[in-house]
Amino acid sequence: MKQIEKTGRTVEEALELALIEMDLTAEEVTYEVLEKESKGLFGFGAREAKIRVTQKEGVAPERDVLPKLDTGLFELEESLLTKRDKPAEPAAKKEAPLKPAEPAKKVEVAEPVKSDEPAPAPPGQSAALVEDYVQTIVRGIGVDAIVEAEETEDMVEATIQGEGMALIIGKRGSTIDALQYLASLALNRGQNQYMHVSLDSENYREKRKQALESLAKRMADKAKRQRKDIMLNPMNSYERRIIHTSLQKDPLVSTRSEGKDPYRKVIIFLNR
Repeated sequence: MKQIEKTGRTVEEALELALIEMDLTAEEVTYEVLEKESKGLFGFGAREAKIRVTQKEGVAPERDVLPKLDTGLFELEESLLTKRDKPAEPAAKKEAPLKPAEPAKKVEVAEPVKSDEPAPAPPGQSAALVEDYVQTIVRGIGVDAIVEAEETEDMVEATIQGEGMALIIGKRGSTIDALQYLASLALNRGQNQYMHVSLDSENYREKRKQALESLAKRMADKAKRQRKDIMLNPMNSYERRIIHTSLQKDPLVSTRSEGKDPYRKVIIFLNR
């Protein structure tokens, strides 16, 4: 069960930031207000709101919705990563010739021990699993590249290096986001402990972060000049978090998210 503490200019903003970080919805958490926001007097003594957000029992982490991607990648999905596929069914046994019936004997059979939870992935194998999986997909779409991955406590960070990385990244990162999504599904198939997967190429993630921070500031300035709300294009939870965080300290504007994935958008509005 996940629990975090978050601050924001209002309780609503703090909750929104917490939900984005936890990849959950408001219906999947409970929260406690630790400190209410205060505007102070003439700007002095202002205080942000602080809340503690707790994931409800039995709620699984939200998964990002798969970005639009060429269907060729999905045709490869079923044929890849056989390491964790279900084991093949044993061959049918040949029936032995019938023998005369013998008196039945009472035999005590021990009940097999059942486990509701699958075994966790062996330490150190998650990175290799992601490497093999992504490498197979990359080769399948005709790109000559090398995939390298490192494993931490709860995350696998992988990079793709080689020629033709523009094809791997895709428009606004749509292809690399889709590869990351598929790798996450493959890694966490049948596992009881969720591990995040981060997939990058040519430092795209950092460049995208900088571009989104610049966009947030420009759109905030536009909202101030035009005195109206500014709605951004749909973004995934990771990109929305960057926008929210970039403007969290701006005293004149606030942000909120509206809609459902994959069409969820960030709205920048003036504080009134």
